[in-house]
Amino acid sequence: MAGIWKVEALRSKLTSLAESNQAAAEVREAGLEGLVSLGGAASVQELVKLADVRSPASIRAASVAGLTNLDPSAAAKAA
Repeated sequence: MAGIWKVEALRSKLTSLAESNQAAAEVREAGLEGLVSLGGAASVQELVKLADVRSPASIRAASVAGLTNLDPSAAAKAA
């Protein structure tokens, strides 16, 4: 909901959830979805970082999917 409501103050929390290696995949993906909903250059930058080959496959896939909405050319490069 933080992303949908554009609560910029929660961006760092969403980023922390998306990056957390201790969080369940579903929690990380919820953080990613929030970042996509927030949008903007900061979200694109974070999604590109999470689409890296060192991230788990599910996180990479969710990151690339989110990028398709925000920056299709970045999504294509990350895929």
